[in-house]
Amino acid sequence: MREWHAIGVFCEDIREEKSDLFSLIGIMPDNIKVNGIPGAIPKLGIYTRLHISPTLDVDEIKIKIRFADGQELEISTMDSTLIKKTQNDAINQKSPWAGLMNRAIAAPFFVQVPGRILLIVRLAEEELICGTLNIIADFTAANVSSQPAAQSPSSAPQS
Repeated sequence: MREWHAIGVFCEDIREEKSDLFSLIGIMPDNIKVNGIPGAIPKLGIYTRLHISPTLDVDEIKIKIRFADGQELEISTMDSTLIKKTQNDAINQKSPWAGLMNRAIAAPFFVQVPGRILLIVRLAEEELICGTLNIIADFTAANVSSQPAAQSPSSAPQS
């Protein structure tokens, strides 16, 4: 059995509730459209949940995004102090897994290229894709004028 696993979710917002609870608002589908490239998503929440064996030797855990053009953006690094504390807590509770989570918000989230964004966790020299989001450029929406004809500037000569 694998000694660790992770899952990632892209959403519109992550809200902190009472008692250390979090709500994921507006979970995104696999494909979203932006009004042209370069473009932006007004607000993007990135939630990552990891479970690792309490006995796995881990120095650090990195969470990053890889864009369709290969560029990467590091979101977070979990250091050994946090990891070891979480693993010790799991051992003391006789749990088979130590649970870690990370949340990030980007407002706005800039998109330079269309294509699939990968959410990647790197642990013990191994990478795992734990979430994806496909960005589709929608140029038709960016080229449509929403200004009614009655409000358009007059072409009549000015006197």
